[in-house]
Amino acid sequence: MTISEKQSEANRQNAQLGGVKTPEGKEIVKYNALKHGLLAKEIFIPVGDGAENPEEFNALIEDLSTQFKPVGVLEEILVEKIAVAYWRLRRAYRYEVGLIRDELDNTTSKYYDGDTDLDGNKYHKTDEEIEQQIEEDREDIELWKKEKEDLSQLYQAGKRLEDIYDREDSWDWLCDKVKYILPGDENKIWQPKDIREFLGGDKKWSDDDIW
Repeated sequence: MTISEKQSEANRQNAQLGGVKTPEGKEIVKYNALKHGLLAKEIFIPVGDGAENPEEFNALIEDLSTQFKPVGVLEEILVEKIAVAYWRLRRAYRYEVGLIRDELDNTTSKYYDGDTDLDGNKYHKTDEEIEQQIEEDREDIELWKKEKEDLSQLYQAGKRLEDIYDREDSWDWLCDKVKYILPGDENKIWQPKDIREFLGGDKKWSDDDIW
């Protein structure tokens, strides 16, 4: 065996024994799996209600590294790709659940409460008005699903953000979700290029974060 092969074998045997067990040892090797970090460095959403904890991702990397015991840069990168794919899938599920919960929380007032008059009195919608509102919402949901599918395909195809500046509805939605961190007048109309430059500059968002 060469020295590197001996070291690799020792690493594998140590992993089979359960790896580092002392608190001091665990602290030293805590970020071993991220020593390259070619993919992970841009994976986190750093601000907002959806801000993510890098420590959770590091724990995921540790667990995967313990299971697969990567040796060498290539195997470490492959383990990291698994972690990144899982992390993004989990984010998508969390986002979907959040949308559903938001809709359910507002269902009663949305469908049954009518407008308020000048005296502050509310009237309840008629059955016909409720049915019309439900039908409009169904149409909105279908449009949202189509937009989500289109954007996903564009992202997977490697499109740049400047290629979708014309999708004003999507940018307006993003602007509404991050308006609490946007500077200046809250009534300002933000253009896609300005939103991207602000988030990418002051807030250190990558293009992947914006996608």
